[in-house]
Amino acid sequence: MTGITGIRLAVSILTLIGSSLSALGAGFICLCYLFLPLKAHFRHRLIQSLALADFLNASSTSTSGFYILARNRELPEGVGCKVNGLVTQITVQATDLSILAIALVTVWAITKPSTFSRWSTRKGILTVCIIWVFPFITGFTALAKDWYHPVSGNWCWIQKKPAYIRYALTHGWRFFVIFTVIALYTYLHFFLRDHFSELRDASNGSTGTFRSRLQRDLLRRQNEQQQGRTPPCPPPVAVVSTASGPQGKSHAIKQSYQDSDYGKKVSKVLLMKAYPTFYVILWIPGIANRLVEASGRSSTTLQLMQASTQFVGLANAITYGWNERIWVQLKRRFASPQKPSPGSYIV
Repeated sequence: MTGITGIRLAVSILTLIGSSLSALGAGFICLCYLFLPLKAHFRHRLIQSLALADFLNASSTSTSGFYILARNRELPEGVGCKVNGLVTQITVQATDLSILAIALVTVWAITKPSTFSRWSTRKGILTVCIIWVFPFITGFTALAKDWYHPVSGNWCWIQKKPAYIRYALTHGWRFFVIFTVIALYTYLHFFLRDHFSELRDASNGSTGTFRSRLQRDLLRRQNEQQQGRTPPCPPPVAVVSTASGPQGKSHAIKQSYQDSDYGKKVSKVLLMKAYPTFYVILWIPGIANRLVEASGRSSTTLQLMQASTQFVGLANAITYGWNERIWVQLKRRFASPQKPSPGSYIV
């Protein structure tokens, strides 16, 4: 058997670098959930699912990649190849569905915060289990059909022909995930633009109109009170909450969202957009290469570029570390307490 050289060797090395870094990054996320006191929020369940899928996939791909470079040959057929293909199929699809769930939750939490806040931990765990059920079905279906064989990357996976197998079990679902994520975030963009422009109008452009309306209401109630026709005038806050009309409605909404720290919650949830965004960007070369291969051709450039798919786990780890301020939590958890200065004992 001839050794691997040229472009094939370059692809293997670049892919191994990406999968190794992703394995380290995803493993870091898993360790953080074990040792850091993170909040038991629904979004963390989804991030845990994504991190586990990334770690298992990257570890499996790195193992087979090291084998290829150490032996200087392609992966052989056999039980090891089938196990590698099974792990690849399950974890890749679990990553896809975890990304879709994160996108759905992001949009839901922002557009329907009241209903989303009522979700229990049990429902969150059930959602994660559902995410993994479908990958196990497709993974073991391919195993039962003996469809796992060495492919062009550093791993074993579903055979290239007939082409519809890959699209039925993986590619078709990935296209669905990518286009759904794009559609969801497009909708979210317009929702936030319209929503916060309304709040800005309530606090800026229409403030004068609203104040005039409020003053008229107060004056009318004072006159009626003097004539003995109404009970004492309620405080201004009550008038604000019961004000009618577009300006009053906007102000009531604005006040409600301020009271519940809606803006802060939106900012926190929006940080989750980074996971699906990086996923879509890094998968574009891989999707392009899959389409070229399906047409019966090959592209050396796309084969090199599709190594970007192996950096998804690393991108997720960086996103997680940034969003959750992990360096601050690690410092609090493991940094030795500072010794007080002598002056601190002086009363």
